[in-house]
Amino acid sequence: MALQYKLEYLKDETQPEDMSVFIQLRRNTPIYQERINKEDYDVLSDGLKHEFLTGLFNIGGVVEVSTKAYRVWISKSPTFTWDEVLDPLLFYMKDYFEEDSLEKMQGSGVTLTSVNDRRAR
Repeated sequence: MALQYKLEYLKDETQPEDMSVFIQLRRNTPIYQERINKEDYDVLSDGLKHEFLTGLFNIGGVVEVSTKAYRVWISKSPTFTWDEVLDPLLFYMKDYFEEDSLEKMQGSGVTLTSVNDRRAR
């Protein structure tokens, strides 16, 4: 089966448009994690880390992560493009969930000016 996903870029008053993205999934994430940056994650003891989050942070350019039910939020370094971050990220999640392909859902790629924009779509 395919890993179905929808991308929602966030442009708000605190960060540039190309700095973060919500990845909405048709699969639930294996762990729920409040927003954490790479520096704080790297110093956690191994017992507090989760393989899914470790894999996300191992992708070049990923600097912050949050995982909730059916969604992943990623913030990237401005020195990386989304092509450099999203392709490896999506392929990592496809392999993690043992899916055989990726399927971008209708409406993917929208830009939100606040997280409340999602409710209006």
